[in-house]
Amino acid sequence: MVIDLSIVSQELAYLFNDADLVILKTW
Repeated sequence: MVIDLSIVSQELAYLFNDADLVILKTW
């Protein structure tokens, strides 16, 4: 199975962005 690193990095970026928003809302 070949994993496209560009897609993985984009998915991680979205996850981190969502996490940052959640952290900002909880503070």
